[in-house]
Order: sequence, then structure tokens, then C-alpha cells
Amino acid sequence: MRRQLLLVVGLAIVIAGVFWFLKKPNRTAATGAAPAPLTLASDEQLLATIPKEYTQVELMGIGWSPVLSPDSRRLAYSAMVEKGHEQYKWLTVLDGKPGAAYDGVGMGVAGAFSPDGQRFAHIAQEGEKWFVVTDGQKGPEFQFIYMPVQLTADGTKLAYLAKQNGKAFLMLGDNRGPEFDDAEVAGLVVSRSGAKVAYPAKVGDKWVAVVGTDRGPQFDEIKGLVFSPDDKRIAYCARQGQKWAIVVDGQRGAEYDDVTPPAFSPDGARFAYGVKHGKKWQVVQGQWQGPEYDEVNFVDFSPDGSNVTYVATSNEKYMVVVGEHAGPPFDGIGKPNFSPDGSRFVYTARKGKKARVRVGDAEGPEFDDVKFPRFTADGSKVVYLALQGREFWRKVMEVR
Repeated sequence: MRRQLLLVVGLAIVIAGVFWFLKKPNRTAATGAAPAPLTLASDEQLLATIPKEYTQVELMGIGWSPVLSPDSRRLAYSAMVEKGHEQYKWLTVLDGKPGAAYDGVGMGVAGAFSPDGQRFAHIAQEGEKWFVVTDGQKGPEFQFIYMPVQLTADGTKLAYLAKQNGKAFLMLGDNRGPEFDDAEVAGLVVSRSGAKVAYPAKVGDKWVAVVGTDRGPQFDEIKGLVFSPDDKRIAYCARQGQKWAIVVDGQRGAEYDDVTPPAFSPDGARFAYGVKHGKKWQVVQGQWQGPEYDEVNFVDFSPDGSNVTYVATSNEKYMVVVGEHAGPPFDGIGKPNFSPDGSRFVYTARKGKKARVRVGDAEGPEFDDVKFPRFTADGSKVVYLALQGREFWRKVMEVR
């Protein structure tokens, strides 16, 4: 079952992020003279050292990445320990302290901190039973639990999809939602305020988008549900026959061979997404279509709504694209994030076996791997997770 879980998570989150501008291009974000190399600040922190007795650790791999708290000061990861001859158990290590051992544990999108970073929950498996462990306490058992598990905005309630007796349903706190024939892995989304929950659900051989207790129109397949920032609108990808389209507020748009999950602008008035024609992809916003690439993914808007971001892949290389300008190619790129004022962006970039954080064209030092780059509230620093050898570090860079 664990191998099966790893596979579906890998498929669910194998998308990386890169940037695209769909209105009047703001070229200052990606052009001009290259800044000096970024240097580390003094307020770094060793978050965890991986003990040698952990025979296998899910490090920075797809689907099983460590989970970092919103303030970047708490870390959770999963590890395998030997419990006898060819007998193994998995445990969650939180703040460097191992938790209970289970037949399987779900990290990455299967684990989550509360917004204030004080609480942590993850999916676990024992025998044929699945359950959520919150702050070390085991919850009710089910036949299966679909990742992700999420804590609401106030940190008081868990939200996840579960299956029992062949029926799928939403668990929100202690409340059990209506039953459906199936649900989707990585399908659950909670609105920014935490007031609304949505997910794809199967009814017979069709799928519907469920928002609270309301059901949308039926389609052959549904994925990529997204709330607008003000919670008032919802959009998702829907397949009818062989064609995909974006559904916004219940209305299905133009058809394509495939589409990426959509993104709303900060004011909720506009949305953008990637579309596939034959073997090529491009970004669409309204009637505008961007240049073609081998693949595009993770479309998003900057905080001021002037920039839209996505992953562009060309000749097996990944690059950041802003406006009409494509950044340098890399072997891999993590999902970028904008500064609070939208003037700069940060992302992780890999060349060969080493990775580093980049802010625009400026680069930080190399590590074995880096994840979760974030600007501080004032935009003066970037905080991220770095793996060097068997040590996880919270690194901080000055970017004024």
C-alpha cells in the first residue's frame, strides 16, 4: 500500500513552478544587470540531523518531501527503522524527535502544519487501516485516506477525504459529509479563509465538484480545484470525452487536449491556465495566448496581479519566464514565490547533483538540495530549507 501511496503522490505533485506575465510585461523582474551573489545571514538554524540508524529516509524526493512550518522553524520528515530481521517500520520525525512507528506514514502533501505552525498532522497506516495522527494522537480508523490532510485556517479542525465500506466522504473535524462512490487523491482544497472546502467526487461513472454541500455539473473527470482569494469563486479542470476545459462558476470554457489547474488573480476577477494543442503547451488569459513550450505548469499570479507565473519546459530544461523574457535553463526548478510587493521572485534551481536558491538573476550558495524558499514579511530576506549531508538547515539570505 505504501508503494501505491508514493506513486499517486508523485503523480499528484510532480509539477514544478515557473513564472509568466500575461498583462503588460514587467521586465524589471528578470532583466538588467545581474546582482552580486547572495550571501547567508547569521540567523541560520540547524533543524535536524538524520541519525545513522534510520535505514531509509524520504528526503527531498517528489511526493515525500519534508514538511516545513509556515514560519520555517519546524521540520517534519519520515524515516524507516529496522524492527527485527527484515521487519521495518516507518515513523515521523518532528523537531528532531521520532514519533510512533507505523507500517506506513504519509508526508509531503500527506502531512501539514497549522497556519501558526503549532500543530502538525499526517496520514499513517497500520495493517489495513488508515488514520490521521495529530500532535501525536491517533484519530479514527478508515479503509483508506486520500491525501492531502489539512488543518483549517484557525488550526482547530482537520479536513481530509476518507473511505469506509467502499464509500468516500469528507471528514471536517468530527463531522462526516455525504457519501460518494469515490474521491480523488490530492483533490481536497480549503479556501484561504478556511470557510469553504471543495473536492471532486464520483457519482456512478461521472464526477462532480462538491463545494460544501453543493454539487456542480457532471463530467467524465475533474481535477485541479481552486478557490479565488476572496472565496467567492471556484474553478477547476473538467474532461468531457477526450477534451478538457476550465470550469469557472459552473460554466465550461473552450476545449483543449489538456489543461493545467487554473489560477485566479488577487482580486478574483481574472484567471489564467495552461492549455495543450497537440504536443505543445501555452498559457491562456482571456483571449490572449502565450508562446508555445514543451510543457507549462503551476500557473499563478504575483501579489499585485501584474505577473502570472508558470513552469516552462523546453528540450528537457526548465526555465523561469517573465513577460517575453525566458530565464536561464536548469535541470530542475522549484515553484517560485514573489516578494510581498511583487517586485522580485525566488525559486530553487538544480544543475546536476547540486541545488541553490535564486532571487531574480542572483544566486545563493550550493547545497545537496534546497526547498521552500520564502520572503520575509518585509521582503528583505529569503528563508529556505537546505539539505547538506545528513543535516537539515534553515538558511536565511539578505536580499535588500
